[in-house]
Parts: sequence; C-alpha cells; structure tokens
Amino acid sequence: TNNGISSFDKSSQTFVNYYSNNGLCNSEYNHAAYMSSSEGRFYFGGLNGVDAFFPSELTDGHTNQKAKLYLTGFMKHDGQNDTIVETYFHKNPTAPIQLSHKDRFVAFEFSLADYFQPKSNSYAYKLAGYENTWIDLGHSNQLRINELPPGDYVLHIRGANLNKTVTSNVLRIPITVTGP
Repeated sequence: TNNGISSFDKSSQTFVNYYSNNGLCNSEYNHAAYMSSSEGRFYFGGLNGVDAFFPSELTDGHTNQKAKLYLTGFMKHDGQNDTIVETYFHKNPTAPIQLSHKDRFVAFEFSLADYFQPKSNSYAYKLAGYENTWIDLGHSNQLRINELPPGDYVLHIRGANLNKTVTSNVLRIPITVTGP
C-alpha cells in the first residue's frame, strides 16, 4: 500500500494498521516487492528498505483495555479582574466549577492514559444543559467554550485510543454560571 501495512483479524472482522511510527522502516511499499519465506516470514520492500516479520508475532503495542481519561488543566477569563486564571489537576475534580456571567471563556485540557500513539487518541464532548449531542474534537485534547450563559451544566468528555477503544470513564464536570 501507499500508507503502511494492514493486518486483518478474521475473528473480529477488523483491521489493525501499522506505520513507520510503529517501527516499520517504510510507509510506502513497491507494488510487487513482497514475498513469504518457507518459514512464514513476510517481506515487504519499500522506499527505505525491507520490512520483515512473522504475522503471528504482530502486536498493536498495547492491549485493548480501556484507558482512563484525566482532566489535566483548566483556564478561564476572570471577568471580575480581567485576568486569566489557570489550574492544573493531579486528580479529576469533584466540586462544580463556578463561573460568573462576566467570564468570557473557559478552557479544559485532558489526557487519555494510553501512550502507545498518543497523537492518535481522539476525543469528544457534550455540554448537557446547553447542547446534548456529542461533538467530535478529533485528536485535540483541548476544549474552549466562549460566553456560556448563566445556568447549570455538566460537561461530558470521552476519549478513544488508536484502536477506537473508548475510555473506561467519561469525565463529568459540573459547571455553574451565575447571573448578573
């Protein structure tokens, strides 16, 4: 292929894809540059050399266990003092986040504890009480919400790893925005 090597699992009917960041020396392979040895080793020739492996020894580098999602940072514009307030977390907060109607924005940063290919982790959120549909953030682990009206909300954030295995937990962050 012109984009890595794919392995098909017949029992689960799914593909696992491997790229140079999985240890291959190529991502693009020559059309007829492949063979299988009598021992069962596969060889694929590409632009940067030859990749060789036994298909039975392929691994995706991690288990499909569900990783945990953590809130790692929070920032807001403090409308009272016209300043930016940042907080970093070592554990997920349990108390509601209190905002004023004068706070122009609130931002969150989060991390999925799956480190095989962290740039391939994906995220989604919904803000219950405002918008009740999941919104895809792609690979961005940051979220900024501007000018949230007064009210009570619950921010839900979920993540998925390279194999699209969804997190073992969904972050639920209560937010209260006070009115004038």
